[in-house]
Amino acid sequence: MGARYFNKGYTAAVGPLNSSFNTPRDTEGHGSHTLSTAGGNFVPRANVFGYGNGTVKGGSPKAQVATYKVCWTPIAGNECFHADILAGFDMAIHGSVDHGIAFICSASNSGPVDGTVANLAQWQIVVGARTMDRQFPLYAVLGNKMYFKAGSLDPRKVKGKILVFLQGDNARVNKGQQAALAGAVGMILANDVPSGSEILADPHVLPASHVNFTDGVAIFSYVNHTR
Repeated sequence: MGARYFNKGYTAAVGPLNSSFNTPRDTEGHGSHTLSTAGGNFVPRANVFGYGNGTVKGGSPKAQVATYKVCWTPIAGNECFHADILAGFDMAIHGSVDHGIAFICSASNSGPVDGTVANLAQWQIVVGARTMDRQFPLYAVLGNKMYFKAGSLDPRKVKGKILVFLQGDNARVNKGQQAALAGAVGMILANDVPSGSEILADPHVLPASHVNFTDGVAIFSYVNHTR
């Protein structure tokens, strides 16, 4: 495995950086996660908190991989600058023995409609995930035998309401699905800090509005200070 970093485009926009930026280390975890999905080796006795025991692997186990860090702390809504992305491409092409390179990209986290993808260029292979064939439900049981499904929305509080969600943790469309199942009539999806000003046109399952981080802060302030 090889690792490099490219930040000259980011530096040109942000200014001088301290030494913590001069590393390909993945401080957020998403890059390592996706790289293991693509090229992770066989790992026996894997499980999710004791459930789903078995052997896991990436799409191409035992592959030799080179990873390039081109995205950094968001600044004015931008974190992945074109100059740094292209520098990564150039290095990948330069370091390849055979220049007949195939570009493989994520289909993104959109859905749930079939064929809903974010990368549509003809010169790349776009890969999407299928639905998992299992669930791991968890219930909180009280001493009086009342039980609650962890993480579920309370229909008594949600029905007929417009919910405001903060982006992160689970998928954007999934938030609306959970809201609709509990009886909500709409939702506002507000970006978190890493998402900044990125606005995406997702096929939501109920009326929804997607706002940037700054607007989300104003909306949450309003919700918390008025009935």
